[in-house]
Amino acid sequence: QAFAEGASTQIKTMFWAEKARTYGLSLNEGGPIRTGRVAGASLTYYHGRDGTEWIENASPETRDIWGISGDDYITAYCDVFGMCLVEDYPMARASFGNSAGGMIPWHHKWRIRTPEGTLRLLEGHGLPVSTPGGGITWECIVSDATPEGLQV
Repeated sequence: QAFAEGASTQIKTMFWAEKARTYGLSLNEGGPIRTGRVAGASLTYYHGRDGTEWIENASPETRDIWGISGDDYITAYCDVFGMCLVEDYPMARASFGNSAGGMIPWHHKWRIRTPEGTLRLLEGHGLPVSTPGGGITWECIVSDATPEGLQV
């Protein structure tokens, strides 16, 4: 099952990277990438060897996903799981740990509550890249995958 999930994640990440190339975007450049009915936001997430972390870039579509601007998101949160429901947070964090441990593509779904109180299901994909200082940077695409009538 783990192998199948890893293969599925890699295929989905390759798909999103190809979508970005098709539209002339890099994964951290921003611009709308459509996943069915909803645009995806691009984020660059850095995790240092010493445990430091931050969002380096956030596209304007961040407002469509989290309900705040990319600049506000970068200021308020250090990872892509801003506004994550408490019960989803441990597995969300573990998903990046798994990606980092094997340097494999990242994929995860988690729920958030926006500042307006809206519950959303998000889906993220990203590619890890080692940095010279021993950290890892992920170029991520996060999309709103909320089904109609999502309940807590």
